[in-house]
Amino acid sequence: MDFMTTAELLGNVGEFFGAIAVVITLVYLAGQLRQNTTALRSASYEHWNQVSSSFTEFYARFADSLTEMERHSSLDQLSPQEQKLLLALAVRCLDQAQTAFLQHRAGTLDDDVFESRILSYMSFVARNPLLGQHWKSISRNYPITAFRDYIEERLPELRSVVS
Repeated sequence: MDFMTTAELLGNVGEFFGAIAVVITLVYLAGQLRQNTTALRSASYEHWNQVSSSFTEFYARFADSLTEMERHSSLDQLSPQEQKLLLALAVRCLDQAQTAFLQHRAGTLDDDVFESRILSYMSFVARNPLLGQHWKSISRNYPITAFRDYIEERLPELRSVVS
């Protein structure tokens, strides 16, 4: 009969407790990862609440001017000041849509929240022909090809939704 030496016995006991420690550590890290993911999503939602409020304030501030501009069918019919305002609005919408796109792609924005954000911003662009004209002129400024392609693919659908 082979008997283990004390050193072998202690080594086996050490390996056993080491394995238990690894399992406990993995369980702990999984919990931390879940908490981190929840915190990131919560921060993302808070960010979008602030963005929505900011956008609403911007639109309300210039609502009369924007309503007046919607009566025109071409950017050429607008004054230089109106063109700048419309460009600022278009860039703001598209920047926010791109941020939502990137957050969704990174996994910090759920599908349903992403869809509502994209629909909100891009339908705003789609229902205003002048903003749509701005999209054509500024889309090259969006270096993320996947985002540009996504918007190009979705704009006809969004136009039909708002018509």
